[in-house]
Amino acid sequence: MNEIFADRSLFSLAVKFLGLAFATGWAVAYYSRERSSGLYWLRCLEFLLAIIAWGMLSWALFSRGSECGRLPLANIFEVFQSLGWCALFFVVFLRAVWNLRVPVFLGSGLALGLCVLGQMNAENWDKVVVAGDAGAASPWIGVHATLSTVGYACFSAAATVWVLYILQNSALRKRFSHPFFSKLPDLSSLDRIAGRLCASGLMILGTGMAVGIASVFFSEKQYSCFVFYKTGISFAVFLGFLTLALLRNRGSISALKFARFGVGIFIAALILLGGSACIKNWEAGALPDGTCAEKTGGLGR
Repeated sequence: MNEIFADRSLFSLAVKFLGLAFATGWAVAYYSRERSSGLYWLRCLEFLLAIIAWGMLSWALFSRGSECGRLPLANIFEVFQSLGWCALFFVVFLRAVWNLRVPVFLGSGLALGLCVLGQMNAENWDKVVVAGDAGAASPWIGVHATLSTVGYACFSAAATVWVLYILQNSALRKRFSHPFFSKLPDLSSLDRIAGRLCASGLMILGTGMAVGIASVFFSEKQYSCFVFYKTGISFAVFLGFLTLALLRNRGSISALKFARFGVGIFIAALILLGGSACIKNWEAGALPDGTCAEKTGGLGR
């Protein structure tokens, strides 16, 4: 059994700042009034808290990777913390590159949920990777992990935009007059940006999957059931988003259904990703060697 990381204090502190940023942003959105005074400084405080949390996550992940000499994507805990890091990054990316007015508190809220989800079962998920683990010595596994995480980050950003679309659509249908909804982007812009992010996620995740499958196929190492399970999850998520994107491009589904199904697939992906720890624990008890299929030059041989 691998050893457990003992120090996660910086990750916990980042979660606290994320919670403060989310609460501040939600208060600003709820109590916002046109030409209201004083909210400008609260918005600045919200952005500052989010930046501090993002900086803490950056340093925590960097320190973890430097200490162990690897990418900080080797276990479930680190994957969720990295996705939270990416969620905040993409909020800034959307605002700066596509000039999309994404509220900061949505990005901090999504990052908060991802980080908390990863820390809920940290005692089982945050395990030290030993040299004998499959893929620990292969640089291609690192490339696969990086591309897959960025792909999931694109889907998390798309989920944020889809949530904005659902909120804006609901406000228009129910004729809500709160100033918060008037500050959101129009529906066509949200649908267009979500489609771009979904397409980017498909391209990056597909590349990462191809690298991972190739590294397994041509490697002589032994790979565990856990590796095959994660590959199956990635393929299912890829297939789900690909089907959704094709249906939307053909006009077979509306933009609202595109948003709803997209959020549903993303939530299902997170649940399946967290559930992979069950495979890891079963493997440790039922198969001490952790081997599902021995690699002798071909997949499954």
